[in-house]
Amino acid sequence: MKSEWLKLAAFGLVAFNPDLLGINSQGTNDTFAISLGTLALVFAVEFLERPRLLSFLATLLFTVIGISTKTNLWVMAVAITLALVLKGWAAKKARIRHAAIGLSFLVLTLVISIINPLNQYISNTQKYGSPMVLNVKTEPFPHLWQNTEVVRPGIRSIMDGDFTFRFSDLLKNPLDGNTEAYHLNRTSFWSQLYGRAHSIHFPNWPGTWQTKDEEGFNLTRALFIFALPASLLLAFGAILQLIRLVKTVVRRDVAALSADANGLMTIAFYGYLLFLVLFTLVYRDFSVIKNIYIFPAVLSFPLLFMQGVEFVKQHLARHLNWLRWVSLGWTVVLFGLYIADVVSMILLVRSHTLA
Repeated sequence: MKSEWLKLAAFGLVAFNPDLLGINSQGTNDTFAISLGTLALVFAVEFLERPRLLSFLATLLFTVIGISTKTNLWVMAVAITLALVLKGWAAKKARIRHAAIGLSFLVLTLVISIINPLNQYISNTQKYGSPMVLNVKTEPFPHLWQNTEVVRPGIRSIMDGDFTFRFSDLLKNPLDGNTEAYHLNRTSFWSQLYGRAHSIHFPNWPGTWQTKDEEGFNLTRALFIFALPASLLLAFGAILQLIRLVKTVVRRDVAALSADANGLMTIAFYGYLLFLVLFTLVYRDFSVIKNIYIFPAVLSFPLLFMQGVEFVKQHLARHLNWLRWVSLGWTVVLFGLYIADVVSMILLVRSHTLA
Protein backbone atom coordinates (compact mmCIF):
# COMPACT_ATOMS: atom_id res chain seq x y z
CA MET A 1 0.00 0.00 0.00
CA LYS A 2 1.59 3.30 -1.10
CA SER A 3 1.72 6.05 1.52
CA GLU A 4 -0.38 9.18 1.13
CA TRP A 5 2.66 11.48 1.03
CA LEU A 6 4.12 9.47 -1.84
CA LYS A 7 0.86 9.73 -3.81
CA LEU A 8 0.79 13.46 -3.11
CA ALA A 9 4.42 13.89 -4.22
CA ALA A 10 3.79 11.89 -7.41
CA PHE A 11 0.71 14.01 -8.17
CA GLY A 12 2.67 17.20 -7.47
CA LEU A 13 5.37 16.28 -9.99
CA VAL A 14 2.68 16.46 -12.67
CA ALA A 15 0.49 19.24 -11.20
CA PHE A 16 3.40 21.68 -10.71
CA ASN A 17 5.39 20.66 -13.78
CA PRO A 18 6.49 23.88 -15.55
CA ASP A 19 6.42 22.39 -19.04
CA LEU A 20 2.87 21.11 -18.65
CA LEU A 21 1.73 24.45 -17.19
CA GLY A 22 3.46 26.29 -20.02
CA ILE A 23 1.77 24.17 -22.68
CA ASN A 24 -1.65 24.81 -21.14
CA SER A 25 -1.08 28.57 -21.28
CA GLN A 26 -0.45 28.62 -25.03
CA GLY A 27 -3.05 28.68 -27.79
CA THR A 28 -2.22 25.30 -29.35
CA ASN A 29 -3.96 21.97 -29.85
CA ASP A 30 -1.59 20.24 -27.40
CA THR A 31 -3.80 20.79 -24.36
CA PHE A 32 -6.76 19.19 -26.13
CA ALA A 33 -4.62 16.25 -27.29
CA ILE A 34 -3.24 15.67 -23.78
CA SER A 35 -6.70 15.94 -22.20
CA LEU A 36 -8.35 13.62 -24.72
CA GLY A 37 -5.49 11.12 -24.47
CA THR A 38 -5.83 11.15 -20.69
CA LEU A 39 -9.60 10.57 -20.90
CA ALA A 40 -9.10 7.71 -23.36
CA LEU A 41 -6.58 6.17 -20.97
CA VAL A 42 -8.90 6.52 -17.96
CA PHE A 43 -11.87 4.89 -19.67
CA ALA A 44 -9.66 2.18 -21.17
CA VAL A 45 -8.41 1.28 -17.67
CA GLU A 46 -12.01 1.24 -16.47
CA PHE A 47 -13.01 -1.08 -19.31
CA LEU A 48 -10.09 -3.41 -18.65
CA GLU A 49 -11.04 -3.65 -14.99
CA ARG A 50 -14.82 -3.86 -15.50
CA PRO A 51 -15.82 -4.51 -19.13
CA ARG A 52 -18.87 -2.40 -19.94
CA LEU A 53 -20.16 -1.13 -23.27
CA LEU A 54 -20.28 2.47 -22.01
CA SER A 55 -16.59 2.41 -21.04
CA PHE A 56 -15.67 0.90 -24.42
CA LEU A 57 -17.63 3.56 -26.33
CA ALA A 58 -16.13 6.36 -24.20
CA THR A 59 -12.62 5.03 -24.88
CA LEU A 60 -13.38 4.88 -28.59
CA LEU A 61 -14.94 8.35 -28.62
CA PHE A 62 -12.06 10.14 -26.87
CA THR A 63 -9.47 8.26 -28.93
CA VAL A 64 -11.13 9.19 -32.23
CA ILE A 65 -11.60 12.84 -31.23
CA GLY A 66 -8.01 12.90 -29.95
CA ILE A 67 -6.70 11.66 -33.31
CA SER A 68 -8.61 14.49 -34.99
CA THR A 69 -6.88 16.91 -32.62
CA LYS A 70 -3.33 15.58 -32.98
CA THR A 71 -2.10 12.68 -35.08
CA ASN A 72 0.13 11.17 -32.38
CA LEU A 73 -3.00 10.00 -30.53
CA TRP A 74 -2.67 7.00 -32.83
CA VAL A 75 -0.01 5.84 -30.37
CA MET A 76 -2.69 5.75 -27.67
CA ALA A 77 -5.01 3.80 -29.98
CA VAL A 78 -2.32 1.17 -30.56
CA ALA A 79 -1.44 1.04 -26.84
CA ILE A 80 -5.08 0.43 -25.86
CA THR A 81 -5.38 -2.23 -28.56
CA LEU A 82 -2.28 -4.04 -27.28
CA ALA A 83 -3.60 -3.97 -23.69
CA LEU A 84 -6.92 -5.43 -24.84
CA VAL A 85 -5.15 -8.14 -26.85
CA LEU A 86 -2.93 -8.94 -23.83
CA LYS A 87 -6.08 -9.46 -21.81
CA GLY A 88 -7.10 -12.10 -24.32
CA TRP A 89 -3.60 -13.61 -24.34
CA ALA A 90 -3.62 -14.16 -20.59
CA ALA A 91 -7.27 -15.14 -20.25
CA LYS A 92 -8.03 -18.78 -19.50
CA LYS A 93 -11.56 -18.42 -20.78
CA ALA A 94 -13.05 -16.45 -23.68
CA ARG A 95 -9.56 -15.79 -25.06
CA ILE A 96 -10.80 -15.24 -28.60
CA ARG A 97 -13.55 -12.90 -27.40
CA HIS A 98 -11.09 -10.65 -25.54
CA ALA A 99 -8.69 -10.56 -28.49
CA ALA A 100 -11.60 -9.76 -30.83
CA ILE A 101 -12.59 -6.79 -28.65
CA GLY A 102 -9.08 -5.39 -28.98
CA LEU A 103 -8.96 -5.82 -32.73
CA SER A 104 -12.48 -4.41 -33.14
CA PHE A 105 -11.41 -1.32 -31.20
CA LEU A 106 -8.51 -0.77 -33.60
CA VAL A 107 -10.65 -1.39 -36.70
CA LEU A 108 -13.40 0.96 -35.51
CA THR A 109 -10.83 3.65 -34.70
CA LEU A 110 -9.24 3.22 -38.11
CA VAL A 111 -12.51 3.30 -40.09
CA ILE A 112 -13.97 6.28 -38.22
CA SER A 113 -10.70 8.22 -38.52
CA ILE A 114 -10.44 7.56 -42.26
CA ILE A 115 -13.99 8.73 -43.03
CA ASN A 116 -13.80 11.63 -40.57
CA PRO A 117 -13.52 14.78 -42.76
CA LEU A 118 -11.65 16.65 -40.02
CA ASN A 119 -8.64 14.35 -40.47
CA GLN A 120 -8.50 14.88 -44.27
CA TYR A 121 -6.85 11.48 -44.72
CA ILE A 122 -8.62 10.81 -48.02
CA SER A 123 -8.02 14.27 -49.51
CA ASN A 124 -4.40 14.31 -48.33
CA THR A 125 -3.78 10.94 -49.97
CA GLN A 126 -5.30 12.19 -53.23
CA LYS A 127 -3.31 15.45 -53.21
CA TYR A 128 0.01 14.49 -51.60
CA GLY A 129 0.13 10.70 -51.75
CA SER A 130 0.09 10.39 -47.96
CA PRO A 131 -2.79 10.53 -45.45
CA MET A 132 -0.72 12.56 -42.99
CA VAL A 133 1.08 15.76 -44.01
CA LEU A 134 3.41 17.68 -41.68
CA ASN A 135 4.94 21.13 -42.14
CA VAL A 136 8.32 19.89 -40.87
CA LYS A 137 11.00 18.92 -43.39
CA THR A 138 12.29 15.36 -43.23
CA GLU A 139 16.06 14.88 -43.13
CA PRO A 140 18.32 12.00 -44.20
CA PHE A 141 18.28 9.31 -41.50
CA PRO A 142 21.25 9.79 -39.13
CA HIS A 143 24.22 7.44 -39.03
CA LEU A 144 24.86 5.28 -35.99
CA TRP A 145 28.19 6.88 -35.01
CA GLN A 146 29.13 9.56 -37.52
CA ASN A 147 27.73 13.02 -36.78
CA THR A 148 26.10 14.83 -39.69
CA GLU A 149 24.65 18.33 -39.51
CA VAL A 150 21.13 19.44 -40.41
CA VAL A 151 19.80 22.99 -40.62
CA ARG A 152 18.96 23.22 -36.92
CA PRO A 153 20.52 20.27 -35.06
CA GLY A 154 18.89 18.30 -33.50
CA ILE A 155 19.95 14.76 -33.78
CA ARG A 156 23.38 14.46 -35.44
CA SER A 157 23.80 10.71 -35.03
CA ILE A 158 22.00 7.94 -33.17
CA MET A 159 24.73 7.49 -30.55
CA ASP A 160 25.30 11.23 -30.09
CA GLY A 161 21.58 12.00 -29.87
CA ASP A 162 19.92 9.06 -28.13
CA PHE A 163 22.72 7.75 -25.92
CA THR A 164 23.88 10.95 -24.23
CA PHE A 165 22.71 13.02 -21.30
CA ARG A 166 24.70 16.24 -21.06
CA PHE A 167 23.79 17.33 -17.57
CA SER A 168 26.88 19.49 -17.03
CA ASP A 169 26.17 21.36 -20.27
CA LEU A 170 22.60 22.01 -19.09
CA LEU A 171 23.97 23.59 -15.93
CA LYS A 172 26.46 25.63 -17.94
CA ASN A 173 23.87 26.71 -20.53
CA PRO A 174 20.42 26.78 -18.88
CA LEU A 175 18.67 28.38 -21.86
CA ASP A 176 18.05 26.95 -25.32
CA GLY A 177 17.44 29.09 -28.37
CA ASN A 178 16.52 29.25 -32.03
CA THR A 179 20.00 30.34 -33.18
CA GLU A 180 22.64 29.05 -35.59
CA ALA A 181 25.14 28.63 -32.77
CA TYR A 182 24.03 25.96 -30.33
CA HIS A 183 25.06 24.30 -27.10
CA LEU A 184 25.83 20.59 -26.98
CA ASN A 185 22.70 19.83 -24.93
CA ARG A 186 20.63 20.80 -27.99
CA THR A 187 21.87 17.70 -29.86
CA SER A 188 21.08 15.31 -27.00
CA PHE A 189 17.61 13.76 -26.95
CA TRP A 190 17.55 13.16 -23.18
CA SER A 191 19.09 16.54 -22.33
CA GLN A 192 16.44 18.36 -24.33
CA LEU A 193 13.59 16.38 -22.77
CA TYR A 194 15.01 16.95 -19.30
CA GLY A 195 15.57 20.68 -19.78
CA ARG A 196 12.12 21.26 -21.25
CA ALA A 197 10.41 19.09 -18.63
CA HIS A 198 11.75 20.95 -15.63
CA SER A 199 11.95 24.60 -16.67
CA ILE A 200 9.47 26.77 -18.50
CA HIS A 201 12.37 29.11 -19.34
CA PHE A 202 14.65 26.51 -20.92
CA PRO A 203 13.18 26.48 -24.50
CA ASN A 204 13.48 30.31 -24.52
CA TRP A 205 10.57 30.40 -26.95
CA PRO A 206 8.12 31.86 -28.15
CA GLY A 207 9.42 35.39 -28.62
CA THR A 208 7.42 36.97 -25.78
CA TRP A 209 8.90 34.34 -23.42
CA GLN A 210 12.45 34.99 -24.57
CA THR A 211 15.36 36.36 -22.57
CA LYS A 212 19.09 36.67 -23.24
CA ASP A 213 20.18 36.95 -19.62
CA GLU A 214 21.62 33.45 -19.12
CA GLU A 215 23.82 34.56 -16.24
CA GLY A 216 20.78 35.28 -14.09
CA PHE A 217 19.27 31.83 -14.47
CA ASN A 218 20.56 30.17 -11.35
CA LEU A 219 16.90 29.29 -10.70
CA THR A 220 16.93 27.05 -13.78
CA ARG A 221 20.23 25.50 -12.72
CA ALA A 222 18.81 24.78 -9.27
CA LEU A 223 15.75 23.18 -10.88
CA PHE A 224 17.93 20.87 -12.96
CA ILE A 225 19.79 19.75 -9.83
CA PHE A 226 16.75 19.25 -7.59
CA ALA A 227 14.71 17.52 -10.33
CA LEU A 228 17.40 14.91 -11.00
CA PRO A 229 16.50 12.39 -8.21
CA ALA A 230 12.80 12.40 -9.14
CA SER A 231 13.65 11.94 -12.83
CA LEU A 232 16.00 9.04 -12.07
CA LEU A 233 13.34 7.41 -9.88
CA LEU A 234 10.77 7.74 -12.67
CA ALA A 235 13.21 6.22 -15.20
CA PHE A 236 14.08 3.42 -12.77
CA GLY A 237 10.39 2.77 -12.12
CA ALA A 238 9.75 2.59 -15.86
CA ILE A 239 12.48 -0.06 -16.27
CA LEU A 240 11.14 -2.07 -13.33
CA GLN A 241 7.60 -1.91 -14.66
CA LEU A 242 8.68 -3.05 -18.12
CA ILE A 243 10.50 -6.06 -16.63
CA ARG A 244 7.43 -6.95 -14.55
CA LEU A 245 5.13 -6.63 -17.55
CA VAL A 246 7.30 -8.91 -19.69
CA LYS A 247 7.42 -11.50 -16.89
CA THR A 248 3.66 -11.47 -16.35
CA VAL A 249 2.97 -11.74 -20.09
CA VAL A 250 5.37 -14.67 -20.51
CA ARG A 251 3.88 -16.44 -17.49
CA ARG A 252 0.33 -15.50 -18.49
CA ASP A 253 -0.25 -14.31 -14.94
CA VAL A 254 -3.88 -13.21 -15.14
CA ALA A 255 -4.00 -11.78 -11.61
CA ALA A 256 -0.86 -9.68 -12.04
CA LEU A 257 -1.97 -8.38 -15.43
CA SER A 258 -5.44 -7.52 -14.16
CA ALA A 259 -3.98 -5.64 -11.19
CA ASP A 260 -1.86 -3.61 -13.63
CA ALA A 261 -4.69 -2.82 -16.12
CA ASN A 262 -3.04 -5.29 -18.49
CA GLY A 263 0.07 -3.13 -18.62
CA LEU A 264 -1.73 -0.27 -20.36
CA MET A 265 0.12 2.52 -18.52
CA THR A 266 3.50 0.92 -19.24
CA ILE A 267 2.63 0.26 -22.88
CA ALA A 268 1.40 3.85 -23.34
CA PHE A 269 4.55 5.28 -21.73
CA TYR A 270 6.96 3.24 -23.84
CA GLY A 271 4.81 3.64 -26.93
CA TYR A 272 5.02 7.42 -26.78
CA LEU A 273 8.70 7.35 -25.88
CA LEU A 274 9.47 5.10 -28.86
CA PHE A 275 7.33 7.31 -31.10
CA LEU A 276 9.28 10.41 -30.07
CA VAL A 277 12.64 8.68 -30.57
CA LEU A 278 11.65 7.64 -34.11
CA PHE A 279 10.06 11.04 -34.82
CA THR A 280 13.27 12.87 -33.88
CA LEU A 281 15.40 10.48 -35.96
CA VAL A 282 13.27 11.20 -39.04
CA TYR A 283 12.99 14.98 -38.65
CA ARG A 284 16.15 15.66 -36.57
CA ASP A 285 15.39 19.36 -35.98
CA PHE A 286 15.86 20.25 -32.30
CA SER A 287 12.39 21.81 -32.20
CA VAL A 288 10.72 18.38 -32.49
CA ILE A 289 12.37 17.07 -29.31
CA LYS A 290 9.44 18.05 -27.10
CA ASN A 291 7.67 16.51 -24.14
CA ILE A 292 4.31 17.52 -25.59
CA TYR A 293 4.49 14.46 -27.82
CA ILE A 294 4.57 12.08 -24.85
CA PHE A 295 2.26 14.00 -22.48
CA PRO A 296 -0.89 12.16 -23.63
CA ALA A 297 0.52 9.33 -21.47
CA VAL A 298 1.06 11.71 -18.53
CA LEU A 299 -1.04 9.53 -16.20
CA SER A 300 1.69 6.89 -16.33
CA PHE A 301 4.36 9.25 -14.96
CA PRO A 302 3.27 9.33 -11.28
CA LEU A 303 2.65 5.57 -11.30
CA LEU A 304 6.13 4.81 -12.64
CA PHE A 305 7.68 7.29 -10.22
CA MET A 306 5.95 5.55 -7.30
CA GLN A 307 7.23 2.17 -8.50
CA GLY A 308 10.77 3.48 -8.38
CA VAL A 309 10.32 5.00 -4.93
CA GLU A 310 8.74 1.84 -3.51
CA PHE A 311 11.64 -0.28 -4.73
CA VAL A 312 14.17 2.06 -3.12
CA LYS A 313 12.15 2.09 0.12
CA GLN A 314 12.14 -1.71 0.29
CA HIS A 315 15.91 -1.94 -0.13
CA LEU A 316 16.83 0.97 2.12
CA ALA A 317 14.43 0.23 4.97
CA ARG A 318 17.09 0.62 7.69
CA HIS A 319 17.84 4.14 6.47
CA LEU A 320 14.19 5.00 5.91
CA ASN A 321 13.66 7.32 8.86
CA TRP A 322 16.24 9.96 7.97
CA LEU A 323 15.81 9.36 4.22
CA ARG A 324 12.08 10.09 4.49
CA TRP A 325 12.76 13.52 6.00
CA VAL A 326 15.48 14.34 3.46
CA SER A 327 13.25 13.33 0.53
CA LEU A 328 10.32 15.29 1.96
CA GLY A 329 12.42 18.44 2.29
CA TRP A 330 13.92 17.91 -1.17
CA THR A 331 10.45 17.53 -2.69
CA VAL A 332 9.15 20.69 -1.01
CA VAL A 333 12.13 22.65 -2.38
CA LEU A 334 11.56 21.21 -5.87
CA PHE A 335 7.90 22.20 -5.87
CA GLY A 336 8.85 25.67 -4.63
CA LEU A 337 11.34 26.01 -7.49
CA TYR A 338 8.68 24.85 -9.97
CA ILE A 339 6.33 27.57 -8.73
CA ALA A 340 9.08 30.20 -8.79
CA ASP A 341 9.96 29.19 -12.36
CA VAL A 342 6.38 29.70 -13.56
CA VAL A 343 5.88 32.95 -11.60
CA SER A 344 9.10 34.40 -13.02
CA MET A 345 7.88 33.58 -16.52
CA ILE A 346 4.56 35.34 -15.85
CA LEU A 347 6.49 38.42 -14.73
CA LEU A 348 8.74 38.23 -17.80
CA VAL A 349 5.79 38.01 -20.21
CA ARG A 350 4.07 40.87 -18.37
CA SER A 351 7.19 43.04 -18.68
CA HIS A 352 7.33 42.36 -22.44
CA THR A 353 3.63 43.20 -22.77
CA LEU A 354 3.99 46.51 -20.93
CA ALA A 355 7.20 47.50 -22.71
